[in-house]
Amino acid sequence: MAKIEQLSYLLDFEYVVEDVEEEFRKEVYDYFVESYKNGITPNPCALCNMKIKFGIFMQFLDKYGCQKGATGHYVRNDGEFLYSASDMTKDQSYFLAQVSKESLKYMMFPMATYTKEHIKEIGSN
Repeated sequence: MAKIEQLSYLLDFEYVVEDVEEEFRKEVYDYFVESYKNGITPNPCALCNMKIKFGIFMQFLDKYGCQKGATGHYVRNDGEFLYSASDMTKDQSYFLAQVSKESLKYMMFPMATYTKEHIKEIGSN
């Protein structure tokens, strides 16, 4: 049994896998390759967050009738603004700078106040 299946069973929640490979290739991968060809240093993470994780993902929240979504980003959010994570060595607020303000009210970032070491400790229990 895969870990997500185990977690789903233990916490009694349904999970869905959506294939976004085509969208990722078009919106992120092709941009990355073309940028390098043109001598530009790309930032694929920021683009992926904007187009895929908080673009397509927001559509999935609506599609499945979800009130909130969560990601593993290290960043704090009050529903209106992003703030640096408690662990500045893991802070990812920069990579989410282009995410629309509208999306923020639907997002939770449960890793925001933890260090990576603490997350590993929790996961090993």
